[in-house]
Amino acid sequence: MVEATLRGHVYTFTGALLAAMGMLGVGWPYTLLLGSTLLLSAYLLYRLAERYGESVVTAKVSRRLVRQVAVEGEEVEVALEIRETSGTGVPLLGVTDYTPPRASPSSPGHQGAATLPAKGVAETYYRVRAFFGTHVFPGTLVSGGDAFGLFTSPRFAAETSVLRVLPYYSGAVEEILSSTLPWPGETSRVRRRGHGLEFYEIREYEPGDDPRRIVWTATARIGRLMVREDEVETRSKLMIFVDLSRDMWLGTPGETSADHVARAAASLAAYAARMGDLVGYTIFLGDKWFVRPPARGVEVAEELAGRLSMASPEATRPRSLLARAVEDSLHYSEGCVFLLLTGTGVLREGAVSALSRTLAGDAWRSLVAVLLPSPRDKVSRLLNLAEKRHYSELAGILKRAGIRVVVLDGWAWVEVLPAALGEVRLRVAA
Repeated sequence: MVEATLRGHVYTFTGALLAAMGMLGVGWPYTLLLGSTLLLSAYLLYRLAERYGESVVTAKVSRRLVRQVAVEGEEVEVALEIRETSGTGVPLLGVTDYTPPRASPSSPGHQGAATLPAKGVAETYYRVRAFFGTHVFPGTLVSGGDAFGLFTSPRFAAETSVLRVLPYYSGAVEEILSSTLPWPGETSRVRRRGHGLEFYEIREYEPGDDPRRIVWTATARIGRLMVREDEVETRSKLMIFVDLSRDMWLGTPGETSADHVARAAASLAAYAARMGDLVGYTIFLGDKWFVRPPARGVEVAEELAGRLSMASPEATRPRSLLARAVEDSLHYSEGCVFLLLTGTGVLREGAVSALSRTLAGDAWRSLVAVLLPSPRDKVSRLLNLAEKRHYSELAGILKRAGIRVVVLDGWAWVEVLPAALGEVRLRVAA
């Protein structure tokens, strides 16, 4: 299908106007001659555009990503190739490669013009920078036109490509965690009956104590049965609940609640796993969820980052089953510090009451972190401030149930969240 460009419309209209003026005797015979010449050339260029359109229709369009998996913030090179097969060629080839909504070109090349030689190849390269999640390149708009740009024959090539992006890992979180005690991932000493690593104290025998722990020298000196109690090193356990339901993706790409929740989850899990902790996670998509029971090893943190890279707004639903998903996650996280990472829209009156009832029995080990989007302009900042006040009021319901709650916006979680998590860690270790 041949379409006239704006230049083509002006060109044709000018020719028709001059021809009409000549037929009316205005500027005869020059206006008629010039107008007829313009109309004839427009017709010939139109017929050429039809041939170029056939070349565009039969051309093979392919896209190649240098990497299919990247880390948030990295640039990924995209290569487009259009191969001509009809033998006609196109003097002016227009190319527009559509990028995903949460990815933006960081260099020119996704939109431009080139010449497609007969039986030849036209190539273009550009770079994109994307935020965490799965990104689908929907296709490429290719148009063939004449050398003067009067007519064009567009064609949409549905050549899809998929890019997975891992969430950004915040090294600042690791610095804060490593400089303050106690944090998830660090060894905590807890008094426990039985064999331990280091001596703690000698105390009086209690029913149920292992007779083999009796210290006979102390018993003979004091005149009562005395047993030895050791100091045992234990590793903390962390269960991270990652809310990626539909409301979490609202806002500017890269600054939404989903973006900050994914970064916080990846940062905390990576640090805890490297310290030898047991780490588990739950990924909640609104109407379905996946639970990974706590386990030791950096593979768990890498697995979490990989699953986060497969998330996308299109695959999520409203958080209608949040309380049920939290209850299921608690079932697999006995004795763990339970961190619920959520954001936009979670602290609504009905949802807060259900969440409070679900966490009531585990309030002593639970932390609810509400991470709000980062406002970029004055209006957004004012709206975010009003929303934050509203959240603070509803968060009182959770606090009265003994649940630790923090409401943060933007990147404030980097400094505040580790401190709040450390307070809950103290409760569990006590």
